Amino acid sequence: MSMIRREMSLSYLKATMLLLATLLSSASVLAAEGTSFHRTRPSSDQSLAFQGGYIVPAEKVVGSVIGARELKTYFGTGDTLYIRFIRNIDVRPGDWLTAYNMTTVVFHPITNAYMGRVVKILGILEITSEPKNRVAEARVIQPLDALKPGDPVMLYELPADVQEASKSDEPISGAIVESKEGGELTAQGEIVYIDLGVSDGLQVGDRLKVIRRGSRESMKDFLPDYALAELRVLSVQQRSATTMIVKSIDAVHRGDLVTRLLHRPSPPVQDPGIEPNTDDHLPEESK
Repeated sequence: MSMIRREMSLSYLKATMLLLATLLSSASVLAAEGTSFHRTRPSSDQSLAFQGGYIVPAEKVVGSVIGARELKTYFGTGDTLYIRFIRNIDVRPGDWLTAYNMTTVVFHPITNAYMGRVVKILGILEITSEPKNRVAEARVIQPLDALKPGDPVMLYELPADVQEASKSDEPISGAIVESKEGGELTAQGEIVYIDLGVSDGLQVGDRLKVIRRGSRESMKDFLPDYALAELRVLSVQQRSATTMIVKSIDAVHRGDLVTRLLHRPSPPVQDPGIEPNTDDHLPEESK
């Protein structure tokens, strides 16, 4: 009888341990899913915004690439890099980083005021080891351009979702200040930066019309302004935004004016069985 009780106790203990292991495994999976929510890869539109870069007045650098396990000039998916962090930065395994470069210095084409520099995104990295003496290993999980030693890194931030249509209803106007390629002429499908941002009420997904000023020969002799392109806002910073040219009938220039295309509600559908009362639209004296 005691043998049977002992076997039952062992069976019960095994079942309890199996259940506990299952619960712990589920908790680990849920925890991993919960943390991965903050490390989501960009969707197609978000990836376009990510690769488009943006203008910042100052860097957000937290470290830089100092080397790699393998002797290479450039690195790709799966390569392990060594990152040296600045002091007092709290990072840990599983955190994501963005590798980038600071490129063109941007001055406003109309006011000549300094706006910042264009950030070119190079790729997304994941920290895979605890930092020791401010150095940690990181794996390349999404390269977007050539990565090399010396490239700075910043903490990863997922771009905002790009809406299909603008929901903004306030008119704002600004200007094109730079293009991603850095040239004076920009064609459809390319990235341009404008001098409107969060502080102006601009939103991701907004559409803007590009206006070219007509030639001014004198105060009395000038040609009319005309619209030549349409932009879609991909990402918004405090005082600038990254946009893509979605339509154009001519090359876009630095200094071209932009104005937001307002979201217009659709007119109410008239019931075909009800004839409109035209008297309501007549002046008082004609009724």
